[in-house]
Amino acid sequence: MNMSKRIAFIGLGQMGGPIAGHLARAGFEITAHDRIQWKQEAWAETYGARVASSCAEAAEGAGVVATSVVTEDDLRDATVAVNGAFRTMAEGGVLVDHSTMSAGLAHELSARARERGLFLLDAPVAGAVEGARKGELSVMVGGEAEAFAKAETFMCAYSREIHHIGPSGHGQLTKMLNQIIIAGVIQGLAEGMTFAHHSGLDADKAVEVLSGGSARSWWLDIRSGQMLDNLKHGRDVNHGRAGLLIKDLAICLADARRHDIGLPMTGLISQLPVETGD
Repeated sequence: MNMSKRIAFIGLGQMGGPIAGHLARAGFEITAHDRIQWKQEAWAETYGARVASSCAEAAEGAGVVATSVVTEDDLRDATVAVNGAFRTMAEGGVLVDHSTMSAGLAHELSARARERGLFLLDAPVAGAVEGARKGELSVMVGGEAEAFAKAETFMCAYSREIHHIGPSGHGQLTKMLNQIIIAGVIQGLAEGMTFAHHSGLDADKAVEVLSGGSARSWWLDIRSGQMLDNLKHGRDVNHGRAGLLIKDLAICLADARRHDIGLPMTGLISQLPVETGD
């Protein structure tokens, strides 16, 4: 089923800004909103698209609304609050949430959407900031098949692959799995780069060697150089990047407790000190 070209986008941060930019470049008629005014002004100047003063204004009459926000309170504000998108979206419209949230919140907001004759897809993404900028994200989607069919076309504008995982909440559960797995990889890489930097090793040459062996990963290829640069300039190895992962791991651990599952490594990493950076 083809979508209308008119889309509202809420949340123009490191992930949302590039995603919305790809939609604008693809010819979609975007009305965007971010609660931080300078972000939405900068985005509008870059892409020549319209911005709105509230989520409700951005979503007015829209058949599809996408969100990319940080906290559960942010998502509730964007959807069910007095000035939220659910109040003004077109009947039968789909809200696609690309944030990383709990599966419980996905269930809650999906039910609230149905009460208003709307659909909600929990559709967190993988690929990090680099994937968002290149338009090569992987999207893992939970929700009704009818809603997925409506939204799949527009998600192609910024994604390498899109998968309908299952019912409401299953997109977020898949993202939790992703975060549990990569947390150990990122922490191991950070410790390895710290060791390489302080041991006197030619770290760049060592990474080149490792890239041909079993230690190779997306994170080694893309982030090892950034980590070494941070260390060379006296910054924390994960300078400004670890905070959101720790937030995500708290969600993972809460859901694991609900299922009476132990995640010892995830719990340990979640307790590590975080340097917020710029």
